Amino acid sequence: MAGLTDISVSNYTKVEYKSGSTSKAILNVESFSGLGGETNIIDVMQFNAKYARRLIGSSSASPIEIVCTYNPSDVSFVDLLALQKNETKTEFKITQYANAEQKVGSTITVNAFVSSIAYGNEFDAQRTVTWTLAVDGEIGAPVALA
Repeated sequence: MAGLTDISVSNYTKVEYKSGSTSKAILNVESFSGLGGETNIIDVMQFNAKYARRLIGSSSASPIEIVCTYNPSDVSFVDLLALQKNETKTEFKITQYANAEQKVGSTITVNAFVSSIAYGNEFDAQRTVTWTLAVDGEIGAPVALA
């Protein structure tokens, strides 16, 4: 079965984290962002040259932010809070499905720390919690569901 091969709506997405030897879904996800990376560019300035030369330096993955509806009794809220407090690295898996059938799609897996938590509390809006993940290593290419 192939992974994502055409445009698709992001409504059909699942975010999971490893808890021991099992994977658990993060509940009430509203959005996530930051699946990317950046490579440092080194400018090499030289006398009598109008333009700098460039070298490629080291790379780093962007942090991932996951916004959830705030419900402190959710098991995923409790687990993510413990991961943040204990500074524990774990595996996170983002599955992007092609449609509502959730049979065709791709996954991206990263190892990360829950580096911060931020609560949102706007007037006339649901309360939110934003988890920031600090990725350890690279964000790999999407892998088709088996």
